[in-house]
Amino acid sequence: MKNNEARIDKWLWAARIFKTRTIAAAACKKGQVSMKGAQLKPSRTIRVGDVIDVRKPPITYSFRVLQTIEKRVGAKLVPEVMENVTAPEQYELLEMAKISGFIGRAKGLGRPTKKDRRSLDEFTSDMPEFFGDFDFVRILGQREGKPIKPDPAIVHEAMEGVPGIGLDEVVYCGDSDVDMLFAKNAGAKGAGCLWGFRDEAELKAAGADYLARVPLGILECL
Repeated sequence: MKNNEARIDKWLWAARIFKTRTIAAAACKKGQVSMKGAQLKPSRTIRVGDVIDVRKPPITYSFRVLQTIEKRVGAKLVPEVMENVTAPEQYELLEMAKISGFIGRAKGLGRPTKKDRRSLDEFTSDMPEFFGDFDFVRILGQREGKPIKPDPAIVHEAMEGVPGIGLDEVVYCGDSDVDMLFAKNAGAKGAGCLWGFRDEAELKAAGADYLARVPLGILECL
């Protein structure tokens, strides 16, 4: 193997696109990994500059190879290994899939069905791959009887489960001016997500401390 080449299955694992090399190889065999429209076998070699398409229903991600590595790196080093060049419309498809799968579920239907649980698993499937070195201590959302944004109460509630961490070390990610105000009210840094509701100018005007053009860009704020 030349120094400027890497096996695609090893690279997909090393760049944290898949949790294991076995899963990466299986994706190749199922035709989920391609380049310029051609499906790639697990043993196919890639080079710097190649753009790899990875199908993870309902969308297809695209990654430009920046380094041809075969040893797994930490999450913070991923931006040095590959660039996420996924088309914005693909993320729109993902959001629509999430909205249709969750917002459409009426209240009072009781416990989630097996189908609901599968949807929930798919909804969070990318989190370990991109944030594998991070601990999700508490996951909170809007609840009846609790203040809504931009009231910072939920941030303070979440921080109760993370002793020893100050609000000056917290980064809150959002896609609206309300989210940036929410971060300021909480005493945290605000990271504006540019694939969402507001554009760059509006997020900057709202006081965003950081801007992320793609989801992986959030790692650069940490």
